[in-house]
Amino acid sequence: MSLSRQGEGYLLTLQLKANERRFLPESTLWLRTFEDQLIQLPGKLIDNEVQLTVKDEGVGGYPKRRVVATAVFSITREQLAQLNRGVKQLRLSTIPMTYDVRFDRDRIGKALYNLFLAQEEVM
Repeated sequence: MSLSRQGEGYLLTLQLKANERRFLPESTLWLRTFEDQLIQLPGKLIDNEVQLTVKDEGVGGYPKRRVVATAVFSITREQLAQLNRGVKQLRLSTIPMTYDVRFDRDRIGKALYNLFLAQEEVM
């Protein structure tokens, strides 16, 4: 994940590395805070690049396919401030199935909020 400023808002860039998972042309990222606030972010596909990895050979000695999918999601200052409360669930619309992860403790919310604060200080 990375965060960059664009005009009045920000862009959150996500990159997935998986065997078959890809972003839709218009994906959605849902983040649920530990206070049960739901943040819905619209996203746009950047690339679904297919790579062949020789290091991890697949069945029969053929190279294994891996997809490196990249998308950007628009996020506002207010939504970034909500992330300081911590993220307990992340759901991402991907093909062929939705990526859904629950966290016992915050792993990304405060980190993204700190990236936001660092960029605000620079401006």
